[in-house]
Amino acid sequence: MDDDLKAKLTLEAQATGGDELRAMAEQVRAMGQDAGASAPKLNALAAVLDHVADQQQLIDSFKAGKRAVAELEAQMGAAATQVEQLAAEQERAAQAAAAAAAAQANGARQLEAARAAQQGYKEAIAAARAELAQLRDAGKAGMTPELAAQTKVAAEQLKLLQGEARKSGEQIKLLAAEQEAGAQASRDTAAAQQQAGAAYDRSVKAAGQISGALGEQRRALEGTREALRGAGVDSD
Repeated sequence: MDDDLKAKLTLEAQATGGDELRAMAEQVRAMGQDAGASAPKLNALAAVLDHVADQQQLIDSFKAGKRAVAELEAQMGAAATQVEQLAAEQERAAQAAAAAAAAQANGARQLEAARAAQQGYKEAIAAARAELAQLRDAGKAGMTPELAAQTKVAAEQLKLLQGEARKSGEQIKLLAAEQEAGAQASRDTAAAQQQAGAAYDRSVKAAGQISGALGEQRRALEGTREALRGAGVDSD
C-alpha cells in the first residue's frame, strides 16, 4: 500500500476518528473473504486501516493525556498557592493565640495582685479601727490635747484607708471583667488556630493527592509518547 493512501487514511482518521477506520477495516476484511484473487489486496488494505486507526488512537490518547496533565498542573499550582496562604493564616492564628494567652496571663497576675492589695487594705482598716476605738475609749476618761490629736490622725488614717479600699474594689471589678474578656479572647483565638491548622492540613493532603495524580498522568503520557515513537509518529 503506497504512502499516499496511508496519508489519505491518516487524514481521514483525524477527521472521523479511529473507530470509523476500524469499522471500515472490518468491512474490507469481510469483503476479502469472498474476493478470490483480490483478497490479498483487500486484507492488506484492512491491515493499513487497522494500523492507521491504532496510530490515531494513540494520538488521541496522547492529546487527552496532555490536556489532563495541563489541567492537573493548573490544579497543582492553585493547590500550592492555597497551601502557602493557609500556612500564613495558620502562623497569624498562632501568633494571635499566643498574644491572647499572654494577655490573659498578665491580666490574671494583675487581678491577683489587686486582690492581694485589697486584702491588705482590709487588714489595715481593721487595725486602724481598733486603734481609733482604743483612742476613743481612752478619751472617755479624759480627753487631753495630745490624745485628741492622736484620735484625729487615727480617724483621718481610717478614712484614707477606706477610700483606697474602695478604689481597690473598683479596680478589681474592672480587672475581673477584663480577665473574663481576655479568657474569651484566648478561647476564640485558640479555636481559630485549631481551625486554621485543620484547614492547612486538608490543603496539604489535597495537594499531595493532586501531586500523585499528576505524577501518574505524566508517566502515562510518557508511555503513550513512547508508543507513538514505536509506531513511527513524532509527538513533539
